Amino acid sequence: MKDFKTLDEQIHYLSQTKQISFESEEFASDEAYLLNNNYYNVISCGKVKFASKLENGNHVYLESKFDDWVQYFQKDCEISEHLMKNVLNFGRIINSRVAYYIGQLMETGIATEHERESIRQIIRSSKGVAAIKFVDYSGFETWKYITKMMFSDMKKLVFWLLENKKDIYIKVVKGYSFLQIA
Repeated sequence: MKDFKTLDEQIHYLSQTKQISFESEEFASDEAYLLNNNYYNVISCGKVKFASKLENGNHVYLESKFDDWVQYFQKDCEISEHLMKNVLNFGRIINSRVAYYIGQLMETGIATEHERESIRQIIRSSKGVAAIKFVDYSGFETWKYITKMMFSDMKKLVFWLLENKKDIYIKVVKGYSFLQIA
């Protein structure tokens, strides 16, 4: 277990063990870069770039500047923010499309009674639906229930569509090439 280190001790440790030089130690401590961005986050993401080898279970680092680590960390944050924005957007769109097409199946008589019962079971077993006491789902106002489903449960409906209604599955994932099937 590693001992707690003050910001000054962290800077000293980085300088001594990770071969990181500081043009301005004030940038790292007084301006609280390490405090605001967490030592572990800044240093962990840079291991890929700045570690030269692994020796006795420890990374050995190339000489580098703290500013280089900061730039690498900031780029990693930008990429993560971009990916998360797209993941959230993807989840919202897929949820909306699933709610529409499952609602259409359930509420317009397109689905057989057996298919409707399979869908009801998936929706009723959803943790998100159960948490808000919507377990009485009977096949109406489907959008309301699917909107409350967690993505991990909603994906069961996506897989159900893939297995049972491939034409509708294709409508749901249209535009997301990584989900499309040949």
